[in-house]
Amino acid sequence: MASERRITDPRVADFLTDRTGSRHLDPFLGKEATVADAAAELGLSASRMSYWVGKLLDLGLVEFVGTRVQARHRVRLFRSTADSFVFSLDLLTAPDVEVLERYFAPVWRRFLTSLVHVGRRGEVGWQARFGRTGGQAGFEIVPGSGDLEDAGIFNAWVKLSLTRRHAASLRRDMRALVERYAALQDPDAEPHWVHVAAVKDVVE
Repeated sequence: MASERRITDPRVADFLTDRTGSRHLDPFLGKEATVADAAAELGLSASRMSYWVGKLLDLGLVEFVGTRVQARHRVRLFRSTADSFVFSLDLLTAPDVEVLERYFAPVWRRFLTSLVHVGRRGEVGWQARFGRTGGQAGFEIVPGSGDLEDAGIFNAWVKLSLTRRHAASLRRDMRALVERYAALQDPDAEPHWVHVAAVKDVVE
């Protein structure tokens, strides 16, 4: 049965909300892994991963759970101290928006890096376009061909005026879409970044 642990230490909560650090917990979350396993998963050197394992141990987020024989050597196994961790955002001293920015910044940068790489592939190039789409003025960057599918990309930002009923329907459709394709995952296939979100616009 999956376990859940409530965090009450602000230091741990702060660490978990910063993906530059908390991503090093990922290889151990709900499963056993060696330092080498984790290093390979995250693309780090073993020595760098050892540093992060020490930090995770210090924060009480992972624990030593045993050993296994690997290439004639006995190596140590670690696992997260719970399958999931929960805490109140009230533990954090930073403003909510800053917390979200800090959490999503590494993922967003990885997404943008992938977007640039795919857009440059095949020499489709990039072009900027400022115009009106669907009645809305906007700025967008697209492959030189003008067709995102040529680059294997779908990336759209739209602002829609919807009734509560239609907005709820949109969220249900988005959730169903993600769940449908999540069920089709193939570990041997190409990984894709997918970001799906809908939120009521708030003018400050």
